[in-house]
Amino acid sequence: MALALSAELVATVAVVVAVAGAVNGVAGFGFAVVGTTVLASTLDPAAAVAFMIVPMFAVNVALVGELTREELRTCGARFAPLLVAALVGTLAGMALLDRLPAAPLRVLPGAVPPGFLARPQRAGAHPCRPAS
Repeated sequence: MALALSAELVATVAVVVAVAGAVNGVAGFGFAVVGTTVLASTLDPAAAVAFMIVPMFAVNVALVGELTREELRTCGARFAPLLVAALVGTLAGMALLDRLPAAPLRVLPGAVPPGFLARPQRAGAHPCRPAS
């Protein structure tokens, strides 16, 4: 996957990341959904994922830096299976992107989240804060 970084491409990615960030700021979620879906509709899906991983990783590293040691330990224990599954899924997904047909991959990022959100969600305590 060779992609020339033209000024137009860099500007497009910057605008998409900014809009996705605004959606995330308003809704509390949606950065990856909006950004990856829009980029995958204009670029190769593998390139779209690669462009979106960098800002998502940077934001999550910054958020982890805001946690205390106790909160980090609590979150780490609670979300360890999710983190391992996300790492394995990301690596497997990146390996499969070049082998699968691109057309369904352009639609999938926008089709899966509404299905998840349609499921009933239960309210609960903040997952990373110890009970007081």
